[in-house]
Amino acid sequence: MKTLVTSFALALVLATSVRADETYDLKLKYIPKVGDKTNHTNKEKMNMKMTVSSGGAVIQEQDTKERKSFEYTEEVIEVADDDVTEGKYTFREASHQVEGEEKDYGFKGKTVLGEKGEEGWVFTYEDGSELEEDDVAGVKDAL
Repeated sequence: MKTLVTSFALALVLATSVRADETYDLKLKYIPKVGDKTNHTNKEKMNMKMTVSSGGAVIQEQDTKERKSFEYTEEVIEVADDDVTEGKYTFREASHQVEGEEKDYGFKGKTVLGEKGEEGWVFTYEDGSELEEDDVAGVKDAL
């Protein structure tokens, strides 16, 4: 019985050591298809406190609080080389808070179309009108 247990233990050690030498890389990649719809939620919160001092004396203090919140549905309109090149983004929530003041982005409750060009993404409203510069930055933050 002792020999059987020892043999089993030795076989287990050998099997385990062989497996330890094997490595596997598992990579998952979403391959989009035209018509795919996904819901996204993106919430960011930043609290930053900075104190500048010299010789033990406080020269400057800064307390910054920011929050961003986005909820939207993405619909894939066009795909090239397994990458989304055109999308439709319907925003249910799009707000940010800076220094305690809550503000909605101009695209909250609206649909934004995005098209990937040679110089990056270009965004317009579904009716073809242009987004304001701050709203373009907000859409890029959301996506």
